[in-house]
Amino acid sequence: MKKLIFTFIVLFSFISNIGAVELPIEVQAESVVVFDIEEEQVIYSKNPDKVQVLASLTKIMTAYTAITNLTNINQKVTITQQDISGLEGFTTVGLQVGDVVTFEDLIYATLLESGADASKALANHIAGSEKEFVAMMDQEADNLFLRNTNFEDSFGGNDENIATGREICYLLVKA
Repeated sequence: MKKLIFTFIVLFSFISNIGAVELPIEVQAESVVVFDIEEEQVIYSKNPDKVQVLASLTKIMTAYTAITNLTNINQKVTITQQDISGLEGFTTVGLQVGDVVTFEDLIYATLLESGADASKALANHIAGSEKEFVAMMDQEADNLFLRNTNFEDSFGGNDENIATGREICYLLVKA
């Protein structure tokens, strides 16, 4: 099940019209990495090693860390005040105290809806606190040799959540 969900994450992350665009193109983004999964090679990059704030891309590592550390993705958890507090101004899926959801539900809500509340709930229910879960995220980054990657929260609200385009590409393709 973990492989299936992670495969979905990778495929979802690469759904685009890249095949319809001739490279090189003029790219407005400060940093870009386009990776051909079949050929396992970078086909276009611009400033791939520039460290940048991750924002919601943080949720990719949140989902990866959750999937890597869960033994039962169908386990149900009850949403607490700790899971939904401090998220004013961030995208949420509307979790309420007392809601009963599975880890699978939280992973999907994290990735498909960019739910900060789902991300924070994953962190709290897997590690006991967001702080402990962030330490797990940083350990996963270290295990993957992502040397320019750092996390301060599970949902992308902190500007100290950083990585390079190359490292995020590696996370998506190799992990």
